[in-house]
Amino acid sequence: MRAVVLVPLVRAVARSIGRRQHAYVQNVIIVGSGKVARLVEDKIRKRIKLGQKSYLEEAIKRRRITSGLLREAIFVNDPVVTPVMESAVEHLARGLANLYNILDPAAIVLGGGVVEALGDW
Repeated sequence: MRAVVLVPLVRAVARSIGRRQHAYVQNVIIVGSGKVARLVEDKIRKRIKLGQKSYLEEAIKRRRITSGLLREAIFVNDPVVTPVMESAVEHLARGLANLYNILDPAAIVLGGGVVEALGDW
């Protein structure tokens, strides 16, 4: 009986808190891919430092990983980038599903260079 009462109560509290956030505008959650891209880049760098071979090895030594480089690495099925991106996408999807269930927004908008570069991948 308590769970039946607590779930709607917790959901209502979470919605009221979430709706005060700047990213929650008119019942829409806006998510940028900048932080996700930096986390992905850090994981790729760590794996390459551990000796795993990657399409991006030379690019990483010279500069930051861009969304275009990620796209190229994924489409050549890079053994480092592909599993890292699959994991990132799975975690992002779970997080967004949880946000959707708690806040019940009308829409969730994903944006940023990585999202645009990878499209429907």
